[in-house]
Amino acid sequence: MIESGIHRRRRQLLSLPPPHAGPRELIKSAAAGPDIGLIFLTDRMAALHERLVALGLTVSCPPTEYEIPGRGLSAGLTCYDSDGIFVEFTQFAPLKG
Repeated sequence: MIESGIHRRRRQLLSLPPPHAGPRELIKSAAAGPDIGLIFLTDRMAALHERLVALGLTVSCPPTEYEIPGRGLSAGLTCYDSDGIFVEFTQFAPLKG
């Protein structure tokens, strides 16, 4: 039986990812879209940064302060967790530790 292009594409879309794929690859293949990220609020940015570094996680952007008009000063930190998933931590004013 000859497989048509649409049937071949359907089979590719329905196929499971390889068994060695980690959680990030499984989620990306299931979503069939852009990469994912997690966002968390914190009130202890400096302590969180120290802990992430101590755990050996890749911090791609250390705590960075910025201002949101009408909301005040904020801080953000981005990293990748142990599964390679992008994570952002945000702290709204008042900035303390």
